Amino acid sequence: IRVGNTGHAAIFDAQGDLIAHPNKTWQAMGRNIAKLAPVNLATQGNNGVMEFFSPATQTQMLAGFASIPSTQWGLMIPRNKEEIIGESRLVTKTASIIFTLILAAILLGCIMVSNVISGPLERLNKIVKKVGKEGNIEDLKLATNHFAPTENQQLEQSFVDMAKRLRSTHNKMKMLAYTDSVTSLPNREAFTQIMENSLAEMAKRD
Repeated sequence: IRVGNTGHAAIFDAQGDLIAHPNKTWQAMGRNIAKLAPVNLATQGNNGVMEFFSPATQTQMLAGFASIPSTQWGLMIPRNKEEIIGESRLVTKTASIIFTLILAAILLGCIMVSNVISGPLERLNKIVKKVGKEGNIEDLKLATNHFAPTENQQLEQSFVDMAKRLRSTHNKMKMLAYTDSVTSLPNREAFTQIMENSLAEMAKRD
């Protein structure tokens, strides 16, 4: 049984003679591998993981080994140390990339939520400044952001309604100030205002 590019499984008896191995020649001759440290420990009934030098591959190996009491056999699965380290680095790198992507997604979500919440408030602030500067409320339009909080939408609607009521009241007061209550014709104040405006206009032309 192969494990990765360099790993394999080996089964051996109580003396360390091979019972199963990817190398069929070694398996057929029952080659003894008891000199290998993991095999030696497994034949003594031990289980664990350790690093050892493999004469066959001339490399450092990491091996998991176990004793099988019911058959008095042992099992060892060695793999090249550098291969395991390489895979570990790849896993770490992949995990870092995934973490970065998740963090970016969370940040983007926070920005979107922030815009949804603050957007209507910024628009309301602009409306307040526009009304205060221009006094024009005829072209005020409510935002159509359906994702905005209900409270923000209600606040904007309330302000626009209030501004329109104030403008309506102002117009009524202006009408009462410059028209006769009985005939609805311009009164003395209206004529005075018109005359002052005309004189001011003539002064500018001169």
